[in-house]
Amino acid sequence: MQDQINPPLGTLNFDGIHGDAIPLVEEPATKDTQKCKIYLLSSDSEAKECRFWVGVYREGSMTPAELVQQKKFSDILTTAVTKGIACKEHLTLAHSEDGQANVLYLAPIQNEKVVDCEIWLDSLTQAICNWAPEAPGFYLAPELLGSDLAGKLLMRILKPLILKNQFTNFYLFTGSHGLHTVLNLALKLRSKMQEEDRDVLVFH
Repeated sequence: MQDQINPPLGTLNFDGIHGDAIPLVEEPATKDTQKCKIYLLSSDSEAKECRFWVGVYREGSMTPAELVQQKKFSDILTTAVTKGIACKEHLTLAHSEDGQANVLYLAPIQNEKVVDCEIWLDSLTQAICNWAPEAPGFYLAPELLGSDLAGKLLMRILKPLILKNQFTNFYLFTGSHGLHTVLNLALKLRSKMQEEDRDVLVFH
């Protein structure tokens, strides 16, 4: 099911809302292990470098159409976890710019138990793989889980995606976490991936 709207969203201008929209694609051929690059982005203007962002939201009273009235990328993701969205399924906000699709994929979180929920994690990572973006970006706003739990959850999402060798580039938005916190998380992830014989480079 798909609803089309045309809200005034400033620089992002999302005009499509899709409920639980997960495209089906064939599994990619196995790639040779290569270096993975993680880019840290700190501003809304820098965030436009990424065409596919992944975030989270809590259930609330705001409609998706109201959510996309926010003029800034960071405001959308923060509002999704502070005011919440009247939805319970994975939510996709999409628009086209310069002939290319831009997607904001939001996964619902009910409570902190999601950090240890294998079903939730598997569902999200599989959805990202099915979408097969060139370089997925992530921002789990700390207003919902706090920086520590959000960081732990992000680590659990990124690790299997890196091990799959489907993606070589990732983006992390610093947002309310701050550069220091996200940089430390990325360096910790790099260290853990070295134990798996995966090379991860971090840029900021």
